[in-house]
Amino acid sequence: AAAPKAEAKPAPAAADTEADKAKQQAAREAEEQARQKAEVDAKAKAEADAKAKKEADAKAQKDAAEKAKKDAADKDKAAADAREAEEARIREARAKEREARGAHGGAKAAKVSKTASTTQKSPLDKMIDQLDKIHRRA
Repeated sequence: AAAPKAEAKPAPAAADTEADKAKQQAAREAEEQARQKAEVDAKAKAEADAKAKKEADAKAQKDAAEKAKKDAADKDKAAADAREAEEARIREARAKEREARGAHGGAKAAKVSKTASTTQKSPLDKMIDQLDKIHRRA
C-alpha cells in the first residue's frame, strides 16, 4: 500500500515542476518584454528631448539674430539722428556767419566790379594765334 502512494507523489511533483518552469518562462518573457518596452520608451523620450532641445536652440539663435539686427538698426538710426542734428547745427552756424559777413562785407563786394574782357576770343581765333606764334618762331 505504501508503494502506490510513493508513485503518486512523484507524478504531481513532475507536473508542478513543469508548471513552475512554464511560470518562470512566462515571467522571464514578460520581464524581457517589459525591459524592451522600457528601452524603446527611453529611446523615444531621448529622441523627443533631443528634438525639443534642437528646436529650442534654433529658436533661441533666431531670436538672438533678430535682436542683434534690431539693435544694429536702432544704433544706425541713432547715429543718423545724431549726424542730422550736427549737420543742422552747422547749417545754422554758417547761416549766422553769412548774415554777419553780409552786413560787413556787402560794401566791399559792391566796390569791386568784375566785368568780362572787352574782346573775347573764340576757340578758333585762339588756335590761329597759336599757329601764328609757332610759324613766326620757325
